[in-house]
This record gives sequence, structure tokens and C-alpha cells, in this order.
Amino acid sequence: MHQLRLIGLVLFITTTFLAMAAAVTQTTHIRFKRPPRDANGNLIDESLPATNQPTQVPQEILPPATAIPNPSTANMPLASSPSELQFVAVPVIYPLLVAGTLGLMLWFVPAPRSNSATKKRKRRR
Repeated sequence: MHQLRLIGLVLFITTTFLAMAAAVTQTTHIRFKRPPRDANGNLIDESLPATNQPTQVPQEILPPATAIPNPSTANMPLASSPSELQFVAVPVIYPLLVAGTLGLMLWFVPAPRSNSATKKRKRRR
């Protein structure tokens, strides 16, 4: 039971330090990578090799993309290709509140009232 209370204390202290770090760096959101999906909305397994990718290295090397948009591609949607990374933003406060509350609950959980074996032995003598 004491280990559980100690885990709660460590969790609460860690959450406090993470909250202070988020406040100092002015972090408001955590971004998680969204798993890739196909056009039908089904998850794509990244461990399998893609069938539509060429197996040979192309001979032509393209220059890096510039920051100035091309007028002919300006009307194209940004998330048109399935290989682009997509992220989900979660506010920092929610995981910190959950972890801090769980830590406090574990820390202040009442101790069991059962008698230990040493107390029973003292009563018998």
C-alpha cells in the first residue's frame, strides 16, 4: 500500500514539473500523429510495403520546394496526397489534469485498517 501512495506522490510531482515546463515554454497543445488512412477512411498498415511506389530510384532529382507558391498549384487542396503527415492537437491541460488528479487520489488513498501479524502476536502474549 505504501508503494501505491509513493507512486501517486511521484506522479503528482512529475505532473507539477511538466505543468511548470509547459507554462514557461508557453506550450498550449500536444500534437499526436494521426494514423494514415486511404480514400475510404480505412487505416493503412505502414509495415507492409506499398505497391504503388517505384522500386527503382528515379534518375531525375527535383529541386527543393520553394516558399513562393506556384500560381498553377495554388488552387489545389493541401491534404490531397495520402502520404502527408497529419496531426491531432490536444490541449496540454487535459492530460495534466488527469495525471495530477490520479496522482493525488493515489497519494491520499486511505490506509487499510486491517491488523498486521505483529499486532496480533502482541495481543496473544
